Amino acid sequence: MSEPFDPYLHWLGIRDPQRPPNYYRLLGVELFESDPVVLTNAADRQMAHVRTFQTGPRSAESQRILNELAAAKICLLNPQKKQAYDARLRQELGLGVAPPVLPPVVTAAGAGTAAAGDLAFVHERAPRRPAARPVAPAVWLFVAVLTAMAVVLAGLIVFILTTAPGVAVPRVAEADAEHTPTKPASGIPSGETAGSKSVKAAAVGPAQSSAKTATATSPKAPGA
Repeated sequence: MSEPFDPYLHWLGIRDPQRPPNYYRLLGVELFESDPVVLTNAADRQMAHVRTFQTGPRSAESQRILNELAAAKICLLNPQKKQAYDARLRQELGLGVAPPVLPPVVTAAGAGTAAAGDLAFVHERAPRRPAARPVAPAVWLFVAVLTAMAVVLAGLIVFILTTAPGVAVPRVAEADAEHTPTKPASGIPSGETAGSKSVKAAAVGPAQSSAKTATATSPKAPGA
């Protein structure tokens, strides 16, 4: 006669007669395990394995074990719930109250030695920064040559622009031509033209003719 099906034994390998087993046995970790990473990975591993039986004839047992695994994960990853569960489990197992964990006591001499050792270790492990590489003299020489060439080229351009023929001389000649007065024609006073002379002659001619006519027609005085 085959023994009855036990999902805790056949699926999770738990031979402990306690049913249901405590959360630590259910997850397959050490009793009172406190590392959250270990607890999380153990719960995920067990749940992934039990899910493979959800589609078979044991789907009901699979769902029940999955619910227990989820409850164990939630309880043990919560600090307050885990503390209460551990206290109750200790009472059930007859282990009594767990002693409080005290921090290690370090004497003054030991603290000084440890601090000195830590400083020495840090000093030895400190990475060394590479020294700055000096600039090669050839680079400075190259820069100086380029600067000198630029200065010489600028001076040459200025010299060519200021001394080239046909650039500044014509403007000086035009300026002289504008300020030089025009010489009058020979025999004509400055500022007097041929047209003005003919106008004067036309004005003088009738005046002289009128004077001559008046002289000829005027009666002579007696005894003249």
